[in-house]
Amino acid sequence: MTDRVKKKPYNPYFEAISSEEAYKKAEREGKKVVLPDEYTLQIDIDTKEAYELMVNRLVDLTMWDYWPIIEKDEVSFTGEPHRHVYIRVAKKLEILERIALQMYLGSDSKRELLSIIRYTMNDPAPTKFFERKDDE
Repeated sequence: MTDRVKKKPYNPYFEAISSEEAYKKAEREGKKVVLPDEYTLQIDIDTKEAYELMVNRLVDLTMWDYWPIIEKDEVSFTGEPHRHVYIRVAKKLEILERIALQMYLGSDSKRELLSIIRYTMNDPAPTKFFERKDDE
């Protein structure tokens, strides 16, 4: 699963969602880009129902020895009910595994689809969060 997808032909739409553009956007908007480490899931919650789904599904991850621990759970810069949840797991995550688990836990499906597209386009950082610069 560690082999990356073969080089894809140029796609003009990709530039808008690339990591390179993400860093430019963050700078323009006074935000920072936060990348997950190999043991961290980044769950982008958009509704109260999605948050409840995440909480209810965390137990499923324990059955497969991921042993999730919520490390950070805060309202995102867009305000309630939007939340950014950082979950630490006991297993080192492959990129597609991370994206699948994030989607399973109720993370914003469009965000996860874009992560898959970035992965297939060999983007160096297909998953990321935008956070306020003052959040450390």
